Amino acid sequence: MPRYKVVVIYILIALSGATLSYFIYHSGQQIEKANNNLVIYSIPQLQKISLIRQKFVELERVLYEYYATTERETYLSNYHQISGTIETNLNSLAGLNDQTTLNKVKENFILLKQLSNQIDQTLMPAKVDWDEARDQLKAVTHLGERTMPLLDNLVADIKNHVELDKHKSTNTLAKMSSLVFIFTFVTILISIATGMQIRQYLLEAREKKRLALFVERNPNPVASMDWNGHLHYKNPSWTHYQQRLSEASLLPTDIDEHITRSKQDSITRLTWLHEIEGYCFLCILYKQEDVETFTIYLEDITQRKRTEQELEYLAYHDPLTGLPNRKKLETDSQRKLTLSDQKNIAILLIGIDRFNQVTASHGFKVGDQIIIAIIKKMQTVIESLHEHPVSITLYRFTEAKFVALLEPTEAENTTRITHQFVQLLQSEMNNFIAISHGHFYLNLSIGAAYGAEDTSDYNRLLRNADAAYSMAQGNGGNQFLTYNPNMMVNEQKWLTMEVDLRFGLHAEEFFLVYQPKMCAQQGTMRGVEALVRWQHNKQGFISPVEFIPVAENSGLIVELGAWILETACYQTRKWIESGEKEIICAVNISPLQFLHRNFLQSVEDILARTGLPPKHLELEITEGVLMNDIERSVTILEELHRIGVKLSIDDFGTGYSSLGYLKSFAIDKLKIDKSFIDNITTHKADKAIIRTIIDLAKHLDLVVIAEGVESQSQLELLRSYGCDEIQGYYYSKPLVPEDLEHFAQKQA
Repeated sequence: MPRYKVVVIYILIALSGATLSYFIYHSGQQIEKANNNLVIYSIPQLQKISLIRQKFVELERVLYEYYATTERETYLSNYHQISGTIETNLNSLAGLNDQTTLNKVKENFILLKQLSNQIDQTLMPAKVDWDEARDQLKAVTHLGERTMPLLDNLVADIKNHVELDKHKSTNTLAKMSSLVFIFTFVTILISIATGMQIRQYLLEAREKKRLALFVERNPNPVASMDWNGHLHYKNPSWTHYQQRLSEASLLPTDIDEHITRSKQDSITRLTWLHEIEGYCFLCILYKQEDVETFTIYLEDITQRKRTEQELEYLAYHDPLTGLPNRKKLETDSQRKLTLSDQKNIAILLIGIDRFNQVTASHGFKVGDQIIIAIIKKMQTVIESLHEHPVSITLYRFTEAKFVALLEPTEAENTTRITHQFVQLLQSEMNNFIAISHGHFYLNLSIGAAYGAEDTSDYNRLLRNADAAYSMAQGNGGNQFLTYNPNMMVNEQKWLTMEVDLRFGLHAEEFFLVYQPKMCAQQGTMRGVEALVRWQHNKQGFISPVEFIPVAENSGLIVELGAWILETACYQTRKWIESGEKEIICAVNISPLQFLHRNFLQSVEDILARTGLPPKHLELEITEGVLMNDIERSVTILEELHRIGVKLSIDDFGTGYSSLGYLKSFAIDKLKIDKSFIDNITTHKADKAIIRTIIDLAKHLDLVVIAEGVESQSQLELLRSYGCDEIQGYYYSKPLVPEDLEHFAQKQA
């Protein structure tokens, strides 16, 4: 803000303040005058009028007492005192505004004195005239009545003047307050405006100072050159950086070229990178043609370049292992596959078997140590092949998966090199993995695909390797498989079947058949086993052997199993209502379904919805499922047993259960697997196993049922061993509900 504006503002404020002060002083004088009138004149006058009123009344009383007592001395004493007081006060009221009323009061006072003298003469002892005296007293009373209103008028006149002075004082105070408020408000506004102007002025001054110091305090080197490129100014930072360098000049060696280019092409700004002794500078050359000067600005971007390099490294490498990651794999593979002489590369997808079990039981830190140890083994194998004309690059693909990219450097057989690499790697994995938490033995599943044979597209090549890897894992792991087209067909078939399964569940393509369970000794039907069938709308009948594994791996088995259980319960209740009072329906329970957190609640809900008594339902569970989580299995079995559901162990003898745990399970039956029944008439070992299972069950008070019985000789042997129930084609194949009812009637 210009100085003259500040001076004008302060002069205006000072003049306004002086004017306001004069007005306040003048108004104060007026208020003081009004107060003095009130205190010095009005209040004493009111007091005197009040005293005159009082003395008038008192003099009238004295006259009446004189009339009553005729004590002249007392009367004269009181009369002179009262009349003197009235006369003195009347004379002191000479300054009243209403002199007319005051004169009338004085005239009445004179009359009062005359009447008083007349009464005194009338009441003289020598000639008392009582009637005359009474008339004179009445005159005194009338005179007093005429005087009182006059005194009231004087009081009212004084009060009017007091009220008028009050109103003037109030108006004067209001004006004073308004002016003070206006002055204060204006002063505040002026102060704010002035403060903002001063602040702006200070900011501008600071900015000018900052700009003036920009070059001097700039942390980056700045220099000024003349039109010929000779330095004539360097800021302190330039000197500081120059001192860090050993001998080289901080000024770029190609500065003359850039100056020449700027002059010739009329370019006012040029930028380029300048690296010197580990430093990286962004050089910016400004041309000021009007003053024939060049300014060069060097920005130190050394740290930025390092950060960019680190970020680029992290973008293409795994932080745990330091190996190139999946993104780097895609870039490298696609680049190499585009080269005509490099299409015979091989991609190996390598996965650690049972790695999830290790991390679940030992934690992710142990898992990280194992991954690093396995990578060292892989690198050892790669180093052992350094004499071969092949380049092997290892990538971390996912958590427990790696990719080895094999690229022959000469006309080498890619397949032979790949097999040699895998053999060495599998041999290395036979040695235990030693880490801080102990020793581990782990295997690898490996799938391979070749560029020249399978595809020249990276994504398809990787997908082919993954198909081979998936089949290697699906076959039990610890295998090396090379991709062939049938693998992809099987994968696609698997995925298609999963989609069809979901559709079939909602389209009601599934139905149940029931295979009778017969009493081994009497040949009567004791119950049935519910078995699911699929009638595909296009492919026709699909065997459970095909779709059950797909349902289990996709998780659909839980939904399908619930549907099977509910449908079987509805059908069993119908049979009970139709007269089959003792029938028991067995339903297979899958591992996923049994271990599902809502399994128990699902069974109870289905029994409640269908109205089937729990004792007519039997659940068949494989022994392997029970052994996965023994404590949880015992809890589930006991709860099912508590509500009355019967339980049997399916495929007994094929799993790995401990006989010690068998007594802990709340079960009712053991079901001997068909694989033992098939050879019971020819193999002594199978006979011994079946006899042992039956003896064991008898000692544990369990019912034994044999499945897959297809001949009379098998039946006779099982009867002789004491088997309780028989299931198999010898009696009947699985039947739809209507055919089963006919079968039951025939048996009856």
